[in-house]
Amino acid sequence: LTLKDEEGVQVYHKLTYIYIEMPNFSKTERELESRLDKWLYFIKNLEDFQAIPEIFKDEVVFKEAIEKAELSKMNDLEIARYNASLKAYRDNINTFNYALKEGLKKAADEGKREKAIEMAAKCLKRGMPMVDIADLTGLTEEEIRNIPL
Repeated sequence: LTLKDEEGVQVYHKLTYIYIEMPNFSKTERELESRLDKWLYFIKNLEDFQAIPEIFKDEVVFKEAIEKAELSKMNDLEIARYNASLKAYRDNINTFNYALKEGLKKAADEGKREKAIEMAAKCLKRGMPMVDIADLTGLTEEEIRNIPL
């Protein structure tokens, strides 16, 4: 159906209504050809699914839709428990990611420091002034004095 004025002239060609009568959709899982067929089959049979049908196993969007449908069957207590569990999971993931990021940063900083110490040791062996070595490496004169040669 399209939006038409009183005289039957189409008012807006980009607006079209399509009505689907779900009881008339009778394709079986083997007969599904298009994405629309899959969605119609999914919507019509969702409440009868005991597990994700094979035809939907490789498609993330249908897995997510089934997860959402399972949530809609939960009572308030189950939803609260689910949300608490989801929050704990996300907190754990974020904590792990933060620790990993900080650990990598610390390792990189330690690697830079080790390189600076190596460079300072070479400069000391060549007799460079302590002030110049500190300027080149970013180490303090005290740190440079403590470098074993």
